[in-house]
Amino acid sequence: MNCLAGIAPRDADRAVLRNTYVSNLRYASARARRIGHDAPHRTDQHARRPGFYLNRSEDAFALMKDVGADNLKVQYDLYHMRIMGTISPPR
Repeated sequence: MNCLAGIAPRDADRAVLRNTYVSNLRYASARARRIGHDAPHRTDQHARRPGFYLNRSEDAFALMKDVGADNLKVQYDLYHMRIMGTISPPR
């Protein structure tokens, strides 16, 4: 299962978005736990697409802490991290 945050409406309150996403991640994590799975969420979600709510690793790890589920993981792929400038290419 992959828990995407989606595109934030332009006029949306960021605190409401965060609370909603934390609530959704708690729900998904609990459901996934029942069947013995992890619930990954991603920071790279269409990194070039404007308006995506979650596009920084630091924010993803902070959300994990707030959710407090040991089966919630960050799906971290190097391709998108490079596009977002999180990592540099090898020299």
